[in-house]
Amino acid sequence: MRKQNGQRPATHFQFTQIFQEFDHNGDGLLSHKEVSVFARRFLRSQEDDDAEIMSIVERIWVNFDSDRNNKLSRYETLKFLNAFFKD
Repeated sequence: MRKQNGQRPATHFQFTQIFQEFDHNGDGLLSHKEVSVFARRFLRSQEDDDAEIMSIVERIWVNFDSDRNNKLSRYETLKFLNAFFKD
């Protein structure tokens, strides 16, 4: 996303800040609910778009929860974000 806006790619520090912002319980993993908050904020979605948001979150899980523990690790989140924002 930063590259698309003519900016340098995010640093490790910036990624950590973003990750921590959405990791509400501080366990170092993102839950479905935490990712849905991210998706809703990024897409600027309204409350009545729950079905669309949940569909997006489920696709994220199918593609990026590689260890199938029902949470996204920092590495899985980075892979998801790279794919989500790729050129």
